[in-house]
Amino acid sequence: MTKHKYELTVIFRNSTAEESKKNYKEILSKREATVLTEEEWGHKKLAYAIDDQTEAYYLFNVIEADPSAVKKIENDLNLDSNVLRHMFIRLEKSA
Repeated sequence: MTKHKYELTVIFRNSTAEESKKNYKEILSKREATVLTEEEWGHKKLAYAIDDQTEAYYLFNVIEADPSAVKKIENDLNLDSNVLRHMFIRLEKSA
């Protein structure tokens, strides 16, 4: 199956950021997603509290993954209690 490029932003609890990043990378590896770029946006104040958290750790990636793997990655992130929010955006093909 053809792999597509996606932007993936993940927001982790501040208190478990390092452990969460390690788990996050294991999830991507398990689902055979390739990280093309990674930007650590670091600790930021949230616009509103999420799960009683007012600050969180942001991580932005461009990944390449099979479309069927994206749903599995989303499920894995939803099950991780240290992930407050995540968002996938599929990037358009280059002309």
